[in-house]
Amino acid sequence: MWNNLYNIEASKIAQSYEASSIMPYIYTHEQSDPWPTLQEMIQSGKRVVNFIDAKANEEQVPWLMYQFSRVFETPFENTNPNDFNCNVDRIAAGIDLSDMMYVMNHFLYGVIDIGPFKIEIPLRNKAKLINSQLLIDHASNCTEVFQRKPNFIEVDFYTVGEALSLVAALNDAEFSGTNLDGKFVAAEQSNADSKIHKSNLSPTQHILIDNTKSGSSSLLASINLIRTLPMFVLFYVNILST
Repeated sequence: MWNNLYNIEASKIAQSYEASSIMPYIYTHEQSDPWPTLQEMIQSGKRVVNFIDAKANEEQVPWLMYQFSRVFETPFENTNPNDFNCNVDRIAAGIDLSDMMYVMNHFLYGVIDIGPFKIEIPLRNKAKLINSQLLIDHASNCTEVFQRKPNFIEVDFYTVGEALSLVAALNDAEFSGTNLDGKFVAAEQSNADSKIHKSNLSPTQHILIDNTKSGSSSLLASINLIRTLPMFVLFYVNILST
């Protein structure tokens, strides 16, 4: 999920992909088609899904999909821990909400006033508070509002608090320490999950990407992949339908 802050053309991003070894794993989705299950993606080997928030050109690069035509978000400019909500934010016009996945934004900004400017900063000292019961309650609320679990949960400082364990629980996966152990257990289907396919997934490697630790100067590293500060988008939260 690319945050294309510098409005780099899709064709330029595609050149960096094509110069790597990732292309055999790229999944291309026709908007009129249902999403495959995670197991189907694992078995096909096409398990790298790419969204971008600006400068998408699906005629030239069909696998680099415009995020807001397929994924909406909850509000992201939160400065008060009591303000996390499940309102629909950032969505392309004319799109049926029921056909979309969604990002639950759950991170808090502090604000520094410098003259006429307001500078938003992350609040590491609040991370344990934000990433614990507040996160659990937020996910529960959005699951009720949208009648499906979040597909992506976006947090700051993912190693602080209960973000990893929450996402494991939402995936019916066992969690120990900081790693998923690859054991996925199907759960009974609730009313809220009536449209979501549950299956026992074959183990596959899970990689945590912290872009603050990358020393690469390549295009893929230079684009602000998610945000510039230590954070992580926790995903594979039952994102795909049958």
